[in-house]
Amino acid sequence: MDVEAHRADGTPTGRVIRGLQAVAFDIARGSAAMYYPEGNALVGLDDHDPQSGTPGYKSVPVRLSASHQGHA
Repeated sequence: MDVEAHRADGTPTGRVIRGLQAVAFDIARGSAAMYYPEGNALVGLDDHDPQSGTPGYKSVPVRLSASHQGHA
């Protein structure tokens, strides 16, 4: 599976992680979870709260698709 980060308006950011294996977990429908530091590639340097400077790790819109390469 490939995971591609998107902006809030739905446009792709160009940040993609390819070749992951999806595993089902009991989390909210429409949500995805990823371990870090592996997921860091989806979060850009500009993805942070402007007041606190906290990275936006908990709010990265993503699109999942069939992988274009082998499993990681």
